[in-house]
Amino acid sequence: MSESTRRQVRVGVVVYAYLGLAIVVINAAIIIVGMMAFFAPNYQSMELARQAAFKTLGILILSDLLILFACARCSAPDMSGWSSLLLMTAYMTSGIGWLSAVIAVPAAIVAITASVALALLGLLRGDVQFAPRQFRRLVIFYHRHRMYQ
Repeated sequence: MSESTRRQVRVGVVVYAYLGLAIVVINAAIIIVGMMAFFAPNYQSMELARQAAFKTLGILILSDLLILFACARCSAPDMSGWSSLLLMTAYMTSGIGWLSAVIAVPAAIVAITASVALALLGLLRGDVQFAPRQFRRLVIFYHRHRMYQ
């Protein structure tokens, strides 16, 4: 199927903000853990700090590329991985406000982490249809347990 036959997901700006915030939280966690792992024992040397920052930056870039890989790998003919992540985030919003962010952002983090895991499992199994099939099941799970507005 061509790209034009994919279903278009229309969500509000708030959903994009929540998914973006989830990615920022994942990146911040990687930065904190990376700096603690690479730099915490010896923080006296500026050269060690520079090396720790470059290692952490490399891991951060790798993790963002992994998210893009997961979106591509979990895409189905009728819906892309990114649209599905937006849809799952939209399912967990309960209106506009701080309570909605408290629910939607962690749900988006779980969805992103699960999509990365499914993409890697599908790659290890050598099954091209594994990740889209299981990812669709995850989207259905989010749909069944969505927050009603």
